[in-house]
Amino acid sequence: IAEEMLLLKKSGDSKTLSSAARMNELSFSALNLLIEYLEGKGIRPEMNPDVTRMLPVLEFARRHLDRKLEVADLARRANLSVPRFHAEFKRLFGDPPLDHVRKMRLSKASDLLRSGSSSLEEIAQSTGFCNQFHFSREFRKCYGYPPTVFRKNISKGLAV
Repeated sequence: IAEEMLLLKKSGDSKTLSSAARMNELSFSALNLLIEYLEGKGIRPEMNPDVTRMLPVLEFARRHLDRKLEVADLARRANLSVPRFHAEFKRLFGDPPLDHVRKMRLSKASDLLRSGSSSLEEIAQSTGFCNQFHFSREFRKCYGYPPTVFRKNISKGLAV
């Protein structure tokens, strides 16, 4: 698994969606093997309590991606002050909360592009972007190409 991950990283192909998906798949496989190994040794890994505190926040954000989400609302769900929430969230997940929400929105948008025939405007609205142009700009910034190219490649069966 580690060798495959290194080869994928060295390929310079890390911007494509298929490479990101493969890296995630390999990461989860490695994590699963580690958990099986630890459980075989009688060690039962537990989830970090700090992460557990953030799960309702992530679930709330996931269910309300179509709305404008404020850091103060998210912080309330974690029972933390805004500065403390922001610092804890960034420490745990590596991104500020609203950057993480943007990535969640783009992930949902890529699923919608892959699975349906919704217009870009409909996808933008259902994922909380103010309009199709903002959505397209953010999608291109994240994935390296516009959503129309993504959809066209998916329909042709090309890996993206």
